[in-house]
Amino acid sequence: MNPVSPEPTPVCLNCRTPLQGNWCHVCGQPVKGMVRDFPVIMGDLVETLFEYDNRIWRTLLQIYFRPGYVTNDFIVGRRVRYVLPFRLFFTLSLITFLMLQLVAVPQGWSGLEVSAADAQFSSYQTVEEVIIARDRAIDDLQQARAGMEQGSEQGLTVSGINLAVNVINAAAERRIVQLGGESDAADSSSVQPSPEQAPAGPILRFDGRQLWDPETTPLDIAWLPATVNQTLNQWMSQWLTQAEDNLARAGDDPGSLIEAMYNLLPVTLFVLMPIFALLLKIFYLFKRRLYMEHLVVALHSHSFLFLAIVVSIILGTLSSVTEAVPVLGFVFDFLFAISMIWFPVYLLLMQKRVYAQDWPMTLIKFTGLGVLYTVMILAVLTVAAIIGLVTL
Repeated sequence: MNPVSPEPTPVCLNCRTPLQGNWCHVCGQPVKGMVRDFPVIMGDLVETLFEYDNRIWRTLLQIYFRPGYVTNDFIVGRRVRYVLPFRLFFTLSLITFLMLQLVAVPQGWSGLEVSAADAQFSSYQTVEEVIIARDRAIDDLQQARAGMEQGSEQGLTVSGINLAVNVINAAAERRIVQLGGESDAADSSSVQPSPEQAPAGPILRFDGRQLWDPETTPLDIAWLPATVNQTLNQWMSQWLTQAEDNLARAGDDPGSLIEAMYNLLPVTLFVLMPIFALLLKIFYLFKRRLYMEHLVVALHSHSFLFLAIVVSIILGTLSSVTEAVPVLGFVFDFLFAISMIWFPVYLLLMQKRVYAQDWPMTLIKFTGLGVLYTVMILAVLTVAAIIGLVTL
């Protein structure tokens, strides 16, 4: 009888190393490749998705209801049961911004259509009354604009007057149509400045003071060449001109400005993330923790904030939908209030459990971090609003 020859040891197709499992321990390539029967690949895909979903639900529940628990587990090495911090942060931020856009900028939304002007014109019962009220309001705006042009207020403030004129015209026209009259919107060009009054270019003002003008007070940095200063002034003129034009456009479609701001928020939060971790490093300098540990804390705390925002949006929506049922409305209102209170309570408990300091010191550092980070967020949101106005 011939002896049975042993089966040859499989080797990695990439580096030819003898395999000891389903993955090469040298180069990391998996044994199972994509060149297989399609039903087998789909079966593996479904299995992977269900396994990943289990980790997501476990991570989300622990993140929302147990402050600091996932963070402490991850830092000490119990990581495989949870979604990676950055992946969790990225996924929740994407979901949150999508939901915020759906809530804040629904399809066809225009804040002007539900403005106070609509409510004012709805009280008039004849076309003549609407026209008289419209002309009176536009006359007031003309006088306001004339005062600004004679004084020191121009630029974006004057564009705001044009916006108001467009709002009044649109509201009056809708009411006239409702009353069965013909469209007769006042010409907003009547409040445009005359050529003599119109500024030669965009002017940047703050609190009535002229900060920059391309002709009289251009940007002039002494240590830069004249050509560079000239280029900077040209850029500022283009940006301010575009901002004024976009501000006028936002009158017809305010949702586009909000959407532009929301598109910049993910980038700003990614920028703030390492800065917040650096603040934690500074505040807990004597804890001698690595910066990456503070970054995990920052990722998990922001992931909670995104998740809490999603929960609040859902509860708020359910509360408005169930207004007709008093019991359900009360329940969802109560849960919504609890979810809002849970925001600061969670972050305080998380900071206490992760860094394990006494309550007085934790409260002091929690307050300091909160104030500093709030100022940073407001500054970044202001910049995002300006950039959104320019890039609309």
